[in-house]
Amino acid sequence: MTVSFPFANVTPEAAPAPAASTAFTPTAEQQRALELFRTGESMTIEAFAGSGKTSTLRLLAEDAQARGLHGQYVAFGKGIVTDSAASFPPNVSCRTAHSLAFGDVGVRMKHRLNGPKLRAREIASILGIQPLNVTVVDAEGQPKLKALQPSFLATHVMRALRNFCHSADEEVSSRHFPRLDGTDEANDRNVALALLPKLQQAWDDLNLTDGKLPYEHDHYLKSWALTHPRLPVDFILVDESQDLNPVLCGVVLDQTCQIVMVGDEFQSIMGFTGAVNAIKTFRETVEHRATLTTSFRFGPAIAEIANVMLGELGSPLKITGTSIPSTVQPVSNPKAILARTNAIAISQLFAAQDIGKQAHLVGGGSDVIAFAEAAQALMSGQSTQHPQLACFDSWMDVQHFVEDDEEAGAEDIKLLVKVMDDFGPEKVIQALRHQPKEAAADVVISTAHKSKGRAWDSVQLTSDFPAGQEANEKRPITDDDRKLLYVAMTRARLTLDVSLLGRFREWQPSEAPVVAAPPETTGTELPRQPEAGSAALATASTGLLEPQRVQDTTEAAPEAPRPAQSRPMVPATPCAWRKTRDGEWVVIGSPKVVRAGTVVTVARKDGSQSQERIAWTGAPFMVDGLQMVYGHVAKDGGDGGSRRSPTPSQGKDWPGKMCPACDSEPLDRNLSCWECGYRGRA
Repeated sequence: MTVSFPFANVTPEAAPAPAASTAFTPTAEQQRALELFRTGESMTIEAFAGSGKTSTLRLLAEDAQARGLHGQYVAFGKGIVTDSAASFPPNVSCRTAHSLAFGDVGVRMKHRLNGPKLRAREIASILGIQPLNVTVVDAEGQPKLKALQPSFLATHVMRALRNFCHSADEEVSSRHFPRLDGTDEANDRNVALALLPKLQQAWDDLNLTDGKLPYEHDHYLKSWALTHPRLPVDFILVDESQDLNPVLCGVVLDQTCQIVMVGDEFQSIMGFTGAVNAIKTFRETVEHRATLTTSFRFGPAIAEIANVMLGELGSPLKITGTSIPSTVQPVSNPKAILARTNAIAISQLFAAQDIGKQAHLVGGGSDVIAFAEAAQALMSGQSTQHPQLACFDSWMDVQHFVEDDEEAGAEDIKLLVKVMDDFGPEKVIQALRHQPKEAAADVVISTAHKSKGRAWDSVQLTSDFPAGQEANEKRPITDDDRKLLYVAMTRARLTLDVSLLGRFREWQPSEAPVVAAPPETTGTELPRQPEAGSAALATASTGLLEPQRVQDTTEAAPEAPRPAQSRPMVPATPCAWRKTRDGEWVVIGSPKVVRAGTVVTVARKDGSQSQERIAWTGAPFMVDGLQMVYGHVAKDGGDGGSRRSPTPSQGKDWPGKMCPACDSEPLDRNLSCWECGYRGRA
């Protein structure tokens, strides 16, 4: 069987509406929103995923144009504003918050935006920052004094300044300082109080036309917001208001004209950045509330599983799909893989690369590269100024911290530390710096947070999403988890794969989805995944996990199944072996058997065998509907560090014929050569 990727490139979805004036018939929900808008009263439009909010807002804008009204469309992201500006009528100005602020305040600071970049130690010198001592816990669990260097403290001040600029606060305060990893609450508070005068000094500098600190766009936005500006329009359309920057939210709520907040409160997933769910709180202050519940992105099958999350989040409404033939089922070659954390996304990147796929990580992973470089420094005995690792003297201290720290906020750093321990910082850095561009990738890998506003034809969710109702989950599912799952599930257009989430592993839609012909193939056909039961993923002998080479080929699998051998060591298991790019070998098989600590028998070309221990396993992935994992063999295994041969030992029923093409390898039972790829006929 040949598997291809027939999925189109990622494009923002929209309801079926023309780009020019609205020559489409509004739905009943859109008509209701228009009627409420005509009252001139402030209102909310709760728009579920893919429900055509852009066409609805354009409908309102064109109606306002006919009545001689002028409005302001505003959103925080430039991309969504650019898309809207291309379709809105001229009576509505589409601007980002920064664009609005630049005309009033930013233009006077334009010369500072192009100023030289300063290193942290130069900022520390400008602010006169001196070292500070804090108490930390070393790898042995003993308290010790740690001197925080001026360059790190300068970075800490600038991070606090960024938090202040994103807030609706009128003045800087100690609560704008982020938490210091590796210290207790008392030390954290003392550092914030000691640096508060430096934070005020930094803000004062940014309000001077001849200041010395680096000047950014968020700085003039904050200065503009503090002037309490009035927008000279009849109405304001506020998009993506479920994750609104507090500084922009404060400006909007300060207006006296009609305000229309649009968004989906259940897609509010950016709270960790300081964003606020403005539409939820604003809805309680207005009488007029419209809803858009029909998704033009997917069909009933995906809508049904999304409604599970909406129901648990307390939504009184359900999302409905259109006649799109979407399905919820395992998919072998997803166009996109979505993870909850950066660490699992990186693991998926390596897993894809190991089977020969060109994988692209959304966002480029610059934050992970910075973490890996800091880890590299600590591992080599150097210090680092990375915000998450600056309080540690060694990598062992970091490992000790993540083992003992029970805070929920430390979960992501724990996973990143595991990635560094498993793969090594250098491999992580190289993989991220040399990944292909998204347009050239076979598969796109993203965190659910970075997938917001995007959609793919087929999406697979990784196993690190807490799904709830699982006895072995480490913590109970929270509403934030449910929102993230809802967002991730609704990124799929045609096929959603949730089979790695225990709760949904056996999910069956209550109604059969519409089945249509698959979309036309686009681009080059990719190498197929190994098929269960084929020579590429053969059932191993009783007792021996036979090393099998995974062939990346588009040829048909051999018709004859491979018979089992009789070796009394371990149960028969679907498994395979594959050489990684660094020359190591990994076993591929069911998570029930391929687990860390499992000992397997490896056979070599010379007929020798040895017991090898699986050191660790990667995140599960799907191969033709079967859940699989990679198990990396310990480097100190019984082969003395040499590469493991992919050739199995010859049993008594082995054909024994040498390959007629290369004459260097015996053919397997399917008369195929694992050295040159020759395939005979059984």
